[in-house]
Amino acid sequence: MNKKVNLGGKKVNLSIWDTAGQERFHALGPIYYRMSNGAILVYDITDEDSFQKVCSNTTIEWKCW
Repeated sequence: MNKKVNLGGKKVNLSIWDTAGQERFHALGPIYYRMSNGAILVYDITDEDSFQKVCSNTTIEWKCW
């Protein structure tokens, strides 16, 4: 989904992608966030493995706390 919004007087383009954590989309990750200024990564708080998968992404260095 693409959406243009006005944020603090600046026009911002949002591109929202949902792969639902499916492995078949894992390799496409770099295409989704290429030239991005930010990202929101979502994981299941009841499943530590889902958090570890977000943090162990080898394509980009995430700050995981």
